[in-house]
Amino acid sequence: MNKTLKTVKTELEWLEKEYKANSSFKNHKNLEKLLYQVLYNRKKISLMIEFIFLPNEEAMMVNLSYNIKLKNKEEKTDEFSFSDVSKGKTLPIINPDDIKRISDAINYEVIDGKIKSSLSPLTQALTFTEIIKRNIDTIIDYGKIIQKSI
Repeated sequence: MNKTLKTVKTELEWLEKEYKANSSFKNHKNLEKLLYQVLYNRKKISLMIEFIFLPNEEAMMVNLSYNIKLKNKEEKTDEFSFSDVSKGKTLPIINPDDIKRISDAINYEVIDGKIKSSLSPLTQALTFTEIIKRNIDTIIDYGKIIQKSI
């Protein structure tokens, strides 16, 4: 696990303690993932928070996904990516001030013919962990809203 993801793990220790989140690490050829899974509402809702380190782009990405178990043993999945903010999409689970911070953190530029993040992965990671901490109640509640709407 690289230094940036180790920092994320340290910054999100509260998530494991307060929300009993399980964490796991996966190393792939072109990326590294740190996953957090929070089960709640009698384990009917699973929230996955993925921190993805992209070494070639020297960047971080965050994806949030909800898996909701339905009565007929099927599942409904709803996904959000912080990178969608750069495409003009809004994330209903994040307050507008933090949407602006996400947008500022996801900037890329071409350096020596390669696409690179204009911010360091560590800066991005710290920004994203802070945003998740400030919005965790809304993020958790959104899963319940999805479940009720089904």
